[in-house]
Amino acid sequence: MRYNILLRPLSEKDVTLEYVSWLNDPEIRRYLGIRHRTPPFDREDIVKFLRDCIHNRRFHWGICVDGRHVGNISCSAWSNENGWIDMSFIIGDKAIHGKGIATLSVGAAMKYLFDIKKFNRIQAHAVIENTQSLRLMEKLCMLRDAVLRQSAYLPDEDRFADEVIYSALRNEWRPPLPFINNVQIKPMIWEHEGGELCKD
Repeated sequence: MRYNILLRPLSEKDVTLEYVSWLNDPEIRRYLGIRHRTPPFDREDIVKFLRDCIHNRRFHWGICVDGRHVGNISCSAWSNENGWIDMSFIIGDKAIHGKGIATLSVGAAMKYLFDIKKFNRIQAHAVIENTQSLRLMEKLCMLRDAVLRQSAYLPDEDRFADEVIYSALRNEWRPPLPFINNVQIKPMIWEHEGGELCKD
């Protein structure tokens, strides 16, 4: 089945109760950096985060499928001087888990960051037992760089776990899935000078 996938900046109107619920769902946030967050997220937390993304010139796309916001791709760390950027993703809508949406979306974002923004290295990391994320990175022809022993604490389970770092380099990487080219991407608001978070 073909999906109409669009990666776009998010506005305040995108911060719905459903969006908030993703970030407070223990199953969805289990391996995410936000797993350490207490108390639970509310709408104002996310609106502030989106504003901070603009202020900090951070890449943070909403994944939209057939016009519906179902997840995010975010780049929380980067070095323009050294040409690398770190990516992560969330698919909050459990109804589309396992349908390849994340793979196509992350692949399209990688292509944008390599071809348009000219980063030399894209990296991502995942808890070693998060096999879905590991498979996604391998499908996108990212190579395993290292295992960081017990570098992730899982608070809901009160234990430490290993993390795996994957990366891809611009001069080596080729889009492994042809449908990546069908994913539309809109630039960040801050890529236009004077951009501000839209309320509608």
